[in-house]
Amino acid sequence: MDRRSVVFIHTARTGGTSLSEVLEAQFPSAEVFPGHFDHELLAEPKERLRSYRLFRGHFSASLIEKLGID
Repeated sequence: MDRRSVVFIHTARTGGTSLSEVLEAQFPSAEVFPGHFDHELLAEPKERLRSYRLFRGHFSASLIEKLGID
């Protein structure tokens, strides 16, 4: 199974909520990171982050890279 993640960085007022819903329907709920903001990513243990395959929210791209999300 391909374990690469999908990261959707939501920009306000661009239809991102609709796209997030479409993306979420493609993954089991256990593989969708429940947070939507940088502080929630930082609070999650790194080993737990590996269990998620979909990240969607108002994240900074540099934080995604620093956390090592593939």
